[in-house]
Amino acid sequence: MNISNSNSHSFFYWSSTDFPYKAAERMAVLIEQSAAHNKGEKVSIALSGGTTPKSFYSAFNRNHLSNLTRSHSLCWFQTDERYVPQTDDQSNQKMILETLFSNCMANEIANFFPVRVSINNVDEICRTYEKTIFSQVKKVESGNPVFDIIILGIGDDGHIASIFPETDESMSPGSLVQACFIKKFNQTRITISFNTIASARKVIIAASDKKKANIIQQTLSESNNYFFPARKLALTKGIEWWIDNDLK
Repeated sequence: MNISNSNSHSFFYWSSTDFPYKAAERMAVLIEQSAAHNKGEKVSIALSGGTTPKSFYSAFNRNHLSNLTRSHSLCWFQTDERYVPQTDDQSNQKMILETLFSNCMANEIANFFPVRVSINNVDEICRTYEKTIFSQVKKVESGNPVFDIIILGIGDDGHIASIFPETDESMSPGSLVQACFIKKFNQTRITISFNTIASARKVIIAASDKKKANIIQQTLSESNNYFFPARKLALTKGIEWWIDNDLK
């Protein structure tokens, strides 16, 4: 494993074979650190969807979840969700339940707080999820809940969660959870806000797809003046990057 630091960002590089296991191991370390920092209070973790997280959620389930759940009070959330039924294959919460919480006891799943897509009105979904987050995440700064850990992927276009370049400017800075229509997918998404992501104690961006090499380079380039969501985040706070060696 190779670790480097630059401009307050930290970088963890792993081989394709090791990536799911090392990412899961690092995830467990961060949860332990957060539990120590919180001195017995809940550790709040927000999870994204995507193929890269899917691989290490399964590894985390097999190797770390049970022990951490017995030792600490954990609460899990979603960074974003597609406005589709929970049973739909596009559903992020379906993927999370089938990987991170596969074969789990009821008490472990009870601490997962998904976006309630069964509500028929997207604005009501957003307000309901805001209330859920504030009921569980007690630390608040400048009106934003402070998650202990937020795990993100990164899109080919530089989107994070469901904050896309074409929707970023239209989002209300005062809302914690927002709905947006993504024209290229002909789909409505529900997402936590940029300010909420930026307020987290620890933000991770994980990337194992070779196609992401270019957008990661653009995100970290000092000469890039195109401020897409991932680049804005990288300029706002230090990010912990989990990257496949093949992307170097």
